[in-house]
Amino acid sequence: MFPTSTEIKLGQLRLCFRDQVRDFLDRLKTAGIRYIIGEALRSEQREWELWVSGRQCGDESRKGDPFAWVVVNKKGVKTNVPPGSGKGPHPFGLAIDIYPADENGQIMRDDHPLFISTMKKMHTLAEACGIDALGSNNKAHKACDQYASWDPSHYQFCGWFLLVEKERQIRQAAASQA
Repeated sequence: MFPTSTEIKLGQLRLCFRDQVRDFLDRLKTAGIRYIIGEALRSEQREWELWVSGRQCGDESRKGDPFAWVVVNKKGVKTNVPPGSGKGPHPFGLAIDIYPADENGQIMRDDHPLFISTMKKMHTLAEACGIDALGSNNKAHKACDQYASWDPSHYQFCGWFLLVEKERQIRQAAASQA
C-alpha cells in the first residue's frame, strides 16, 4: 500500500512535532472539523517564493494555486523574518500549514461565514496539543516564537527557534573540536 499525501507530509516533520500534529489531527476529526494539509517541510527557496508572492501578487495572478491564495489574501500579515534568512520553522520540519475545509472539501476562504469560528476551534485544539497556533489570540505564542507573525493556518513546534539554535551551537562546538 502506498502512503497517503498526509502520511508523506507528516513524515517530513521532526518526530517531536509529528506526534503533536497527529494528536491535533485526531482532535480535529473528533470535533468534526474538515481540513486540508498544505505544506510541511519546504525549502528556503519555496519559503521565499511564498513570502514574495504574498507581498507582490494580487488574488487573480495566483488563482491556480489554492495554497498561494491563502498567502496572497491574508490581510494584515506581518512577518519579522523573511524566508531565506534561515530563521523559519518550515525548513527544519517544525511547522505545518493546515487549512479548514468547507462543505465541498475546498480550502475555506476567509469570507466564509464559518471561517472565524472554525479557525478559533482549530487554534484551541492545536494549543491543547502543545502546538503554537500563529493565528490565535493567545499571547503564549509570543513566548514560544520571537519571530511570531499572524498566520491563521500555520502551526509550529513551540520553541522551535530555541531547538534549532541549540542544535547550531552543538554543531559549531563539534566542528571546533574536530
